[in-house]
Amino acid sequence: MRLALLALAIAASALSSASLGGQNRVPPHFSGPHTLVSGYQYALSGEYSALNITNAAAQGNTSVEIDWRTKGAVGPVENEGQCGSDWAFSAKGAVEGEHFLATGKLQVLSAQELVDCAGVTGAQGCNGGLPEDGLRFIKAHGSVASSAYPYTARDGQCKKTTAGVAAKIGGILRSPIGDDAALLAMLQLHGPVSVVIDGNWIPEYRGGIQSNCGSGAPSFVSALLVGAKTDSASGEPYWLLKFSYGTAFGNNGYAYLSRRRHNECGITDYAIVPLH
Repeated sequence: MRLALLALAIAASALSSASLGGQNRVPPHFSGPHTLVSGYQYALSGEYSALNITNAAAQGNTSVEIDWRTKGAVGPVENEGQCGSDWAFSAKGAVEGEHFLATGKLQVLSAQELVDCAGVTGAQGCNGGLPEDGLRFIKAHGSVASSAYPYTARDGQCKKTTAGVAAKIGGILRSPIGDDAALLAMLQLHGPVSVVIDGNWIPEYRGGIQSNCGSGAPSFVSALLVGAKTDSASGEPYWLLKFSYGTAFGNNGYAYLSRRRHNECGITDYAIVPLH
């Protein structure tokens, strides 16, 4: 039986629009029926904590270069607009990557289907959620193509579509909390990874390598981890993160987060991939 979970709520006033890289969107936020504990870790009784942990050998070689964009496993940068649907874009992006690894074909999937329909797994549409909510919905129902269920940037009624399921998953795998090497190995073995990080720095990010998360209470945001690279000029290793804020944000829609410090911005505290 699914255990009752405490809710971490975000006040409606926190969802006012803000300017980010020329785009209007809600500030980074995390909400839904989940409990925040120490640091950026998530206590999800019977849920996240119960997921299988990757058994990928932890590779300590930080010089490894991974960029799933160059392999064709990453879809175009999209824009969530004035809707807190970063969790949905993160989830469906991970499934797009897994589907590519399984079939050799990139299929852009529907984020709007998750916004409208994944309330059954704990998400709150434009008011937030976790990538796990989206993956659990896709595991149960499959995912349709974005063209069959277009994005509207607002909450809507869950629709039935005559379009066939474009992608399916069979399970969800997580990385151990606090283990950068294991996250790197999972990224290398399983493709793009859904993560939740402290995004305090995101509204001011204009490109380059971000080396810290600033101060203040964490402001949670979902993203898709698509690579781990090293800057050729400075030698700085960084995580390559895809966001759903349009190409005007950061580095053409991507952000580079330093890997020099352990668990920067809590990147290892919530990291999951879908399984075929």
